[in-house]
Amino acid sequence: MQIFLMSFLSPFCGQIFDIYGPRPLILGGSFLHVFGLMMASLSSQYYQFMLSQGLCSSLGVSAIFMAAIGTVSGWFKKRRGTAFGLFATGSSLGGVVFPIMLSRLIQSVGYGWAMRTAAFIIMALLVVASFAIKLRHVHRGQPLSRRLLARPFHEGTFLFLLVGLALIPFGLYTPIDFIPTVARAEGMRDSLAVNLIAFYNAAR
Repeated sequence: MQIFLMSFLSPFCGQIFDIYGPRPLILGGSFLHVFGLMMASLSSQYYQFMLSQGLCSSLGVSAIFMAAIGTVSGWFKKRRGTAFGLFATGSSLGGVVFPIMLSRLIQSVGYGWAMRTAAFIIMALLVVASFAIKLRHVHRGQPLSRRLLARPFHEGTFLFLLVGLALIPFGLYTPIDFIPTVARAEGMRDSLAVNLIAFYNAAR
C-alpha cells in the first residue's frame, strides 16, 4: 500500500515540495501518520485497520518520505550515494527496534497501548525531523498538467522502474508476514520466532 501511494502521490508531493519546501509535507504527513496509528490502536474490524494504518498512516509516511528524500538530494552532490545509504539505514534500524519493542509491549500492556506508545515515539522523532529537515536550494518546478504527468509513461526506463517497484513488496514484505508463522510451525519457541523479523530487517 505504501509503495503504491508513493508512486501515485509523487507528482503532487513533488509539486508541493518545489513550491513550499519540505515543511508542509512533513507536518501534514506527521499528523496523518500518527493519527492513523492512534486510530489503529482503537480498531477492531478489518476495514478499520485498512483505513487507519493501511490508508491514513501510509499517506503520512509517503509524504514524509518524499520530503526527506528530496531534501537529502539537495544537500549532497559528490557523496550523494553515501548520504542515501545512510538515509536508508533508518528504515532497517527502525525495523530492528520496533518489532522487538512492540512484541514486548503487546505482551505487557496489550495491543492498544503498544500501538499508542509506538505512535508517541514516532511523533517525538517527527518533531525533531520537522526542525532538522530544511531545503538548501529553492527550486521552482513546472506547474502540473496532464501532458507533464503523462510524459514519464512514454519512457521505457520509467516503466521498468514501476514494474520493479510493484514487485518489491512480494520479495520484501511477504517473508516478514510468514517468517514467524513458519518458524513456530517448525517448532521454534514464540519469543525467538517473533524476533526473526528484527533479524531479517538487520540483515537486509
